[in-house]
Amino acid sequence: MSFVTTFRIARPAVAAFAAMGVLWGSFAADLPDIKAMLDIDESRLGALMFMTPIAAVIAMLVAPMAGVAFGRWALPAACALMCLGFALPGQTASLWLFPLAMMACGAGTGLTDVLMNARVAALENARGVHLMNLCHAAYSFGYAGGAIAT
Repeated sequence: MSFVTTFRIARPAVAAFAAMGVLWGSFAADLPDIKAMLDIDESRLGALMFMTPIAAVIAMLVAPMAGVAFGRWALPAACALMCLGFALPGQTASLWLFPLAMMACGAGTGLTDVLMNARVAALENARGVHLMNLCHAAYSFGYAGGAIAT
């Protein structure tokens, strides 16, 4: 099977993986500015960011139910929520609001992560092709692109 055919099959999932990579890559590049904006040291920034994985794990537990409830629209909706979540950390100059913004990032990421991997697994089973490597490569290239562009 050609790369073009493989890409066409996995296009929605590739877009989700790339979007997540771009968002995390650009966020990582923005961290020094966010740290300066909040006027905190690395240890406090790490503590404030700890809300991210907590929200991500909770969202990962809810993701299968969201996938069933919203069907094929679950992944685009999760991506939209993830994008909205990543708009928040750079806008919150308050130490009390920043963890909430990071929770939004984590929840959007966790939800999208489970749904996009489930979509790829379903496509692989239905089509009998290997797509997971392509999709995870899209994440890596998106991360690098987001970091460089920022």
